[in-house]
Amino acid sequence: MAIKYIYLVAAVILSCCSIVYAAENKSLNLRPDEVHESCHDLAAGAKINYSFECSSVALFNIHFHHGKEVSYPVAEKMILRSKGTLLADSTQTYCLMWSNPQSRTLTLRYNVDVPAD
Repeated sequence: MAIKYIYLVAAVILSCCSIVYAAENKSLNLRPDEVHESCHDLAAGAKINYSFECSSVALFNIHFHHGKEVSYPVAEKMILRSKGTLLADSTQTYCLMWSNPQSRTLTLRYNVDVPAD
């Protein structure tokens, strides 16, 4: 009986404690015309910190979808590296997106942190 109680308490603790901090660190190769996205569900007022570096320029943006419409809190631009913080205006799934417009493969290294408030 006591062991079942311990397992029950552990299950309750694990089920009620959600991840309050998410970090994503990756290094990958993007072939010509390939796209990579890192998407995160954010509540209004939440922050996402990001930094990245590419071996050659890439197209980068942060966007979210509502229906068929796409909004760009960070507009698309050709860039080699960047670092910033996005404050979510509304509850959405925000996607950081990199595209390789080059004729050769590029290396992308990025870090994304969603801190707990």
